[in-house]
Amino acid sequence: MSPRSATRRRPSGIRNGPAKVIRLPTSRVVRRRRAIKAGLGLLALSILAAIIARLYLRHLAAPSPEKLSGLTGNKTELRGPTNQERPRAAGIISARFTATGVGFAQSADGNTYLAQDFVR
Repeated sequence: MSPRSATRRRPSGIRNGPAKVIRLPTSRVVRRRRAIKAGLGLLALSILAAIIARLYLRHLAAPSPEKLSGLTGNKTELRGPTNQERPRAAGIISARFTATGVGFAQSADGNTYLAQDFVR
């Protein structure tokens, strides 16, 4: 049996001096692992920040004109192809075109057709 007490304290007669710290160089593998962990941590933080920013900006974004006008989902889907043509329509709004012609017709079955022609 050891002479230690139940509290596991050393007997008062034994004194230890200050501990000596020996610095060992960190191996290359350990430094590389630490760098990879730090990089992955920064990547995770940046992805999380991007997600939070996107959600915040989506919340602040103004509602679309379709939502403001009260259109239903089906009507908005039907307007989608028309709205995609708008960037091409920017070419017709220029000083090159000096005249326009408009045609309107109705077929026997009740369909209505409208055409517009831009001329120089």
